[in-house]
Amino acid sequence: MVLVMKVGATQNEINQTSFSTNHFLSASGGSDDLSYYMSVSNTEEQGIIQKSDHSKLSLRINTSAKIKPWLKIGENISVSKSKIHLVNEN
Repeated sequence: MVLVMKVGATQNEINQTSFSTNHFLSASGGSDDLSYYMSVSNTEEQGIIQKSDHSKLSLRINTSAKIKPWLKIGENISVSKSKIHLVNEN
């Protein structure tokens, strides 16, 4: 991370009060032979340095199926997208 600020800047010119929010939604269910779980989350974080922030969107899916009494298969899929804004001023 490269941080460049103007020479002689005070902390009040650089820093700020930061806030963050997180939203989360999930669903799950199934039967004796099939189960699923899905979730999505969104996080927004404001940096303590002005003009800096971070956001992340995540998705997760898990499923499993009982094929035979002795055989169960499934998968876990997780995807996320993240954005980071850093400060670069002279």
